[in-house]
This record gives sequence, structure tokens and C-alpha cells, in this order.
Amino acid sequence: MSNDFAELFQSALLDVQSGELEAAEVTLNQLLSDPLQGEAEAAVCALLGMVEMYLGKTDLAVTRLQRSVKLSDGFADAHTNLCCALRLQGKDLEAAVRHGRRALEIRPDFPAGLLNLGNAYDAYGALNEAVACFVEALKLQPEFPEALFGLGDTLRALGKLEGAIETYLQALGLRPDVLEAFIVLGDMLVEAEDSEGAISAYQAALNIDPENVEAHRSLSHCLQKRG
Repeated sequence: MSNDFAELFQSALLDVQSGELEAAEVTLNQLLSDPLQGEAEAAVCALLGMVEMYLGKTDLAVTRLQRSVKLSDGFADAHTNLCCALRLQGKDLEAAVRHGRRALEIRPDFPAGLLNLGNAYDAYGALNEAVACFVEALKLQPEFPEALFGLGDTLRALGKLEGAIETYLQALGLRPDVLEAFIVLGDMLVEAEDSEGAISAYQAALNIDPENVEAHRSLSHCLQKRG
């Protein structure tokens, strides 16, 4: 591996870590413009696929990550990101699950991998398997709000409303900035016939974004229903 390659790849990594995704994308595409050996190309495709996924270029991300795992089957990050990208694409959820499982074969104690597989199972309709993944992720990383949100959503889908509400409250204790989660919590509290709690949740969402249309609509409906 040349010094130029290592420097450019490290630069792209630093851009990803600092949130400069467009800059990272440019650098990684520059690296791919020259012929690379298998492992090096796999590493670049794995990182570029993740960046493209975060930039909303899901189809491109899927293609890039598929190339990465074809070149080198041993990258757990590439498999779990392919799991996530396939879930977002929504065309082949069975493949999403398969790649999520492969990531955990490579790295069993992988909280992010368990989260992505749990989300894939949820999308696939395997709700009990999704719950098991989220629970295992939380054993490894107890303060993992994304896993708590995923668990809460799946518990709600299973009709376990009380557990879903409790889980969402835990998640929001860790991430009180997630507006959409307060709206979901409010909706669950409406289902649980807790109007006051729902009103508080919607108001919390509006504290984050006073102009949010969905929060205003939900709050108005809840106030009217309460009378």
C-alpha cells in the first residue's frame, strides 16, 4: 500500500469522523480512479458505501458495499452497512438479514451490527428475532439510544405498549434531542389513554422545533379529544 493511498484514505476517515461526508466521498472516489488491489479496493468501497448511504444515495451504496464484500468477505463493517443499506432500499430484505447475520459471525460482540440486524428483522417481519437483537445490543452497550428506540418500536408492533413506552422514555433520557421520538411517544401515550402524558410529549417536540407541523397537529388533536 503506497504512502499516497494511506494518506488519502486517512484523510477520508477524518472527514467522515468530522461529518464532512461530501469531502470524504470526493477523496474516496479519487482513490478508486486508480487500480487497487483486492483488500485496498474492498476497504475503500466499504467506507465509500457507508458515506453514500449517509448521503441518501442508497442504490449506489448497495452496489458499492456489494463490491466490498465480494472482494473481501471478512469486513464486518461492510456486511452490517450493506444490511442497513439493503433495508433502506427495501428490495431484498432477506439479503439484508443475511448480511447482518454474516457481520455478527465475523464480530459477535458488535452492538451496531446487532442494531442493524434488529432493524432488518423488524422490516422483514421477524419481530421476536428483532427484539432479541436489540436486547443483546443493550447488554453489550446499555446506553445505546438507537437500540432502545428500535426495541420500543418493535415492542409496540408486538402490542406490548407498556414496555414500548418505558423503553422510549429510557431512550429519550439519553437522546432528548430526537423530535420524532417525542411524537412517537406521544402517539403511544394516546393509545395508552394517557392524554396528559401525550400532551407533554408533543409539547417537548415543539420545544425542539416550534414550527413542526406534525407535533402541532398531534397536540391539537389530543387537546380536542381531552376536551
